[in-house]
Amino acid sequence: MLRLALLLVLVLPGTAAAAGSFTAKLTAPYVHATGAASGTATITVSPGQVCWKFVLKGLVKPGASSIHKAPPPAAGKSSATVIPLAPASSTKPGCTAVNPVDVINVASHPTQYYVVVADSTHKNGAVGGVLTGG
Repeated sequence: MLRLALLLVLVLPGTAAAAGSFTAKLTAPYVHATGAASGTATITVSPGQVCWKFVLKGLVKPGASSIHKAPPPAAGKSSATVIPLAPASSTKPGCTAVNPVDVINVASHPTQYYVVVADSTHKNGAVGGVLTGG
C-alpha cells in the first residue's frame, strides 16, 4: 500500500501538465513532400489519451496520421512514431489511449513534436506541421 501511495505522489504532480489543446498548420514542404496539399490539425491531450481533428485539402486518399519528434527527417526518410493517431484511410476525428509519459512529453514541450498525415502518393507524409499552443 505504501508503494502505491508513493507512486501516486510521484505521478500526480505531472498530470496537470499532461492536458491541453494544440494546433499544427499542415503543409507539404514541412515534410519534404511535393504538391500543394495543406490543412490543420487540432490535437487535444489529457492523461492517457490523445484526440485529433483534421481539416485537409489536396491529399490523394489520406492515409495514416501520427505525432513524431521534430524536426522531420530528410526527404524520403521516415522517423519513429511517438503517438499513432488515425489509422490508414481515416481522417475522421477520434481519440486513442496512449502512454501517459508520451502525453506528458507532448503537453510539456509541444513545439518539439509534429503531426504528419500520409496519403496514397506520399507514404512518409503528404503534409505535416509542428504543434503550437497549449
